[in-house]
Amino acid sequence: MSAETIATIGAVSNIATTVGVVIGLIGLVFVWLQIRQGVLARETSVCLMLAQYSNSQDFTQALMTVLGRGPAGPAATIDQEAALKVCVFFELVASIVNHDYMSPTLIREFYGSVIADAHDRLRGYIDEQREQTRRPKFCINFEKLAADLAHNPLPAAGPLNASGEPPPPLP
Repeated sequence: MSAETIATIGAVSNIATTVGVVIGLIGLVFVWLQIRQGVLARETSVCLMLAQYSNSQDFTQALMTVLGRGPAGPAATIDQEAALKVCVFFELVASIVNHDYMSPTLIREFYGSVIADAHDRLRGYIDEQREQTRRPKFCINFEKLAADLAHNPLPAAGPLNASGEPPPPLP
């Protein structure tokens, strides 16, 4: 084989290696994009399921029962079934946030102070359930999320543009 042929084969080999590396990098970018899309799809799916349940008649009735009872009082004065539904739902929401299936900001925007208010009204019930069931961690995630939301509420709504004027009305 001539030196020219060997040089040509070496050049083609270098080009093939370069093309292979570039294709591999492009493949990695596409894999990353697919993983990212999967995470967004998962969060969207979880959000939709939570929204569906939290808008169901069963849950809204339980939440209205809990929120309509005023500040925390003796656990005996609360509707046990409604309290349990609200506690279990918000414990699930808090667990989903803890495991990074959903953004805490999204939960803060979606539920706002409802979680903190519900926890305040259910504090006596939760304490009583912890004692009766000997489960000191009953609704612990709900409790932590409520405390976080109470200390970090959404900012008050205000003008959205830099000039300080309210945004124009929607058409």
